[in-house]
Amino acid sequence: MGTQIPFHPGSKIIITSRNRCLLNAHFISQMFDLEASTSCGGLSKLFEVRELASSESLQLFNWYAFGLNSVPKSSMAYARSLVKHCGGLPLALQVLGSSLSSKSVSSWKSALEKLEEIPDSKIQEILRISYDSLEDDHDKNLFLDIVCLFIGKDRDYTTTILDGCDFYTTIGIENLLTMHQMIRDMGREIIRQESSDIGKRSRLWHKNAFDVIREKIGSRTVKCLTLDLKGLLEDKAKRTNTTLHFPKHSKSQFLMSNDVDMETQAFAKMKRLKLLQLDYCLPNLKILNLNHSHSLLKTPSFSGLPSLEKLMLKDCINLVEVDQSIGELKLLTFLNLKDCTSLRHLPRTIGSLISLEELILSGCSRLDDVPRELHNMESLKVLNLDETAIYQSRLGLHWLLLKRSKGLGFSWASLPSSLVKLSLESCKLSNDVMPNDLCNLASLKSLNLSRNPIHYLPESLKNLTKLEELLLTSCTELQMIPKLPVLLNVSECKFIFGDNSPFRGSGINNVPCFFSSTRCVIFGCEKLTEVEDLFKLEPIENFEAEEIRRLFNVDSINGNRLQLYSYLTDSIMLATPQVLQERGITSTFVVGSEIPIGFKHRTNEHRISFVLPTPAHPDEKIHRFSLCIVFSLASDQMSEFLPCVHIFNETKTIMLRYRSSFIGIPQTNDKTMLWLIHWPVTDFQFEGGDLVSCMVVPIHLSIRKFGVTYESEHNIGYEYGFSHLSTGDEVSTRHIKMDQTKHLLSLESYGNAKVQFCSYIEESKMVASPQWLLLWPSSWQD
Repeated sequence: MGTQIPFHPGSKIIITSRNRCLLNAHFISQMFDLEASTSCGGLSKLFEVRELASSESLQLFNWYAFGLNSVPKSSMAYARSLVKHCGGLPLALQVLGSSLSSKSVSSWKSALEKLEEIPDSKIQEILRISYDSLEDDHDKNLFLDIVCLFIGKDRDYTTTILDGCDFYTTIGIENLLTMHQMIRDMGREIIRQESSDIGKRSRLWHKNAFDVIREKIGSRTVKCLTLDLKGLLEDKAKRTNTTLHFPKHSKSQFLMSNDVDMETQAFAKMKRLKLLQLDYCLPNLKILNLNHSHSLLKTPSFSGLPSLEKLMLKDCINLVEVDQSIGELKLLTFLNLKDCTSLRHLPRTIGSLISLEELILSGCSRLDDVPRELHNMESLKVLNLDETAIYQSRLGLHWLLLKRSKGLGFSWASLPSSLVKLSLESCKLSNDVMPNDLCNLASLKSLNLSRNPIHYLPESLKNLTKLEELLLTSCTELQMIPKLPVLLNVSECKFIFGDNSPFRGSGINNVPCFFSSTRCVIFGCEKLTEVEDLFKLEPIENFEAEEIRRLFNVDSINGNRLQLYSYLTDSIMLATPQVLQERGITSTFVVGSEIPIGFKHRTNEHRISFVLPTPAHPDEKIHRFSLCIVFSLASDQMSEFLPCVHIFNETKTIMLRYRSSFIGIPQTNDKTMLWLIHWPVTDFQFEGGDLVSCMVVPIHLSIRKFGVTYESEHNIGYEYGFSHLSTGDEVSTRHIKMDQTKHLLSLESYGNAKVQFCSYIEESKMVASPQWLLLWPSSWQD
């Protein structure tokens, strides 16, 4: 312990030991690094714990046998006799009382008869009565396995091992794997009494295990064996012996290794191991863990392991060869070769692993070839090739290369169609070797192409109709992603960009509409300016359509650069004025302080109401609204702005809601911006006599002025004056035709849309999307 545990002045230290000789001043002063005078003073209070008195013994026994202080009269005679034979030992009283709890009188009588045959109340024999009281041989064997192998081990790991040996651990193990040392010794003594020949005992541990291996004296009775690796490294014979051989007649059920830190890893840190022979020796072995065997050059033969289900060879950094016999493991479901950095090839027999479900080859940086027989593995669901060299070598591609087209691409038809998860992260995968054909991977649910220098993804991505996860983290060269098919269930698709966005610093600016998934995250994609079928941000001067170019006076505002903040990507871009088109609505942000002439209704508040005039033509309806908002920022926190505009037809109880994906940012808080919105409303029955309210929410913007006007179907050419815009901000109002109906989304697509609306529409039904909110009276039929 030394000085690692600080003891402050006045601290009291209690030390317990079964060895009185250890409780001396010199030993204590060395243990706690104390002055001799200090330790001697403390040792003057040495206390020897005595056995319990008869009354105390009876009381303790009763608590564990009956849960009471007193004994029922019918059991009093037996209880007193049993307590007497325990000799006042608390552990014996506790174990014996617990084992007889809820047992019949005949069981009590049998226990008393056994105790009467034990001379001098030997504690080990007393404790064994509780073991003998186990009526099921299954429970007895489970107890012996735990006392020999699993004390202090993780419960989940232990149950995995024992379940593989046909134990019912769900029923048998109900508590933590801790045990009193006396009980452990009692269980191990039972094993020692099985035979005077250690090679014929069912369970071996510590030195006995080494002796059996060294002398090759194992027998058919051996079921469990654990190796203390610290003892192995200290044993001179083991240091020079590079081969371990298990006799063919041994029928061990499982083999465990244990390093000095009590980690349950089979053969972990066996630094001297060069060759391990396991021929025909472990027919019932299900899990073999050789992780971190740094001196292992070649795996053993697997011919004698017909029951093996999991094989772990992680971090065997000098492993250069996997034995051909691995193909004989017909029950193998899991194979981990992660970080075997010297491994260059796999045996072709690996294709015979018909039960293999997961193959991990990540980190095998020299692995440049994968057998074509991989196609035969019909059960394979997970294939991890991260950080391998198979795409840097044409040798590694020969089995995949079926046809070339214009010198680019290849078919991956040789990959097993059963694959559910494929990971190719950091493989230096370029478009020269990127497959054009992915149709063979129809079962794929997860595809990881992160950290590869690819420029685009194949169009065949649309054939992966079961794809739920696509990872493209840090694909810094990626420029284009194909549109996903209409039938793709994107409601369950996670298109993952994340904070380490594949678009950070890249040239990509177009992403298909994955936003019907609420799990789409594109933070940090500073250059993202278009999401197909959702929004498009484009400089005014780039518009090609004549009517759009006339919407703004491009020449006069080209030089006015401003900041635009995107809520979708949580990023700021510096650009010339941009036109934003989303869900049929067109808007822009320009520097200015006055509402242009021509806006019929104005206010200095954030809300304005008016009645639509009677139309000049029968059945004439309002075609669109135009809104102009003069604002400044009321907060420095961008996430608080969330600019949102409502148009509410109070007569028909219909509300339209528009939340912009971008906002213009004034250079200083005292500067103002103009937010101009052109909003088609043809399909929403706005007509003469309707009471309409327009509102800007929430009020994290400081609204200076607010103007609204409207346009009917028969006066589309009506001109608004924009003479009051600041220099370079002149605007004209030619109509922009956009098909808005295809952009409407239902509540099913945006089930978690956050909406804000006034209390006077609480009686209405609503359908919501991020850009539209429609409401109608409850009396209407769906």
